[in-house]
Amino acid sequence: MPEYIYKNPDTGEQVSVIQSVHDNHTYEINGKNYDRVFTSPNASVDKLSQIDPNNSRDFIEKTKNKNMTYGEMWETSSELSSKRKAKEGKDRVKEKYFKKHSEKRHGLKHLKDN
Repeated sequence: MPEYIYKNPDTGEQVSVIQSVHDNHTYEINGKNYDRVFTSPNASVDKLSQIDPNNSRDFIEKTKNKNMTYGEMWETSSELSSKRKAKEGKDRVKEKYFKKHSEKRHGLKHLKDN
């Protein structure tokens, strides 16, 4: 059950109360209604959102211990590609891949290479 914080409007004293999510979120002592204090949630930033799109080692380090499926890794890779394209106007990593693909296949282009 979550913890809610209430503050005495006169003294500023804060009281921590454990209540159900379904309870009416009010608190009073001796007929004195306390004001509810709203705090920011304890949230953390996911490391995947902080991957440098131009650093392949950064991608490897931040995805290797995440227990990600191949689909999730491809999706993350696609997002980084979009970031590179938005920042530089083109995705040089994708262009390099398409170039190597074409060289290995004697000039045959990749299906997604325009």
